[in-house]
Amino acid sequence: MVLYKSMNLVPVLIGDVLLYGKRKDVNEVVSAIILTVGVVGFTLADPEVPSTFTTYGVLAMMLVICADIGIGNVQRRTLEQSRYSNSDIMFYSNSIGFLVLLVALVLSQTFEPAFTFCNKHAMETYGYTALSSLFGFLGTNVVQTMVRAHGSLIGMTDT
Repeated sequence: MVLYKSMNLVPVLIGDVLLYGKRKDVNEVVSAIILTVGVVGFTLADPEVPSTFTTYGVLAMMLVICADIGIGNVQRRTLEQSRYSNSDIMFYSNSIGFLVLLVALVLSQTFEPAFTFCNKHAMETYGYTALSSLFGFLGTNVVQTMVRAHGSLIGMTDT
């Protein structure tokens, strides 16, 4: 999953060109090609390790990559055209994400068992979640600063 998530550079590059009509530098296109060749090579490098792909997993990864196209480009556009701070944009983006996940958990009837588990293991789940949130906030702030300063392609390269 991490390997294919690193490929979000390519859809963001395509989204920049198709959605916003931006012309890309040769270095950016070459970087995307090298990344693609590297991921393909890494995937095919060890045929003895079985790769298991489920339909659900492939669809989920496609959805994540499509979301990256939209999120990266919309955030870049919002950062360029508004006076909102990185913290404001992260707050609203994460609030929308929270609501989407909450609805998905409730509809799939997995919210209550997850909530019960978290209450039984409060220190591990809530404590680690708080630390993860803190570092995620700091990391996202750095990435959004990069997007503001250098554009979405460079920002997505780092993530």
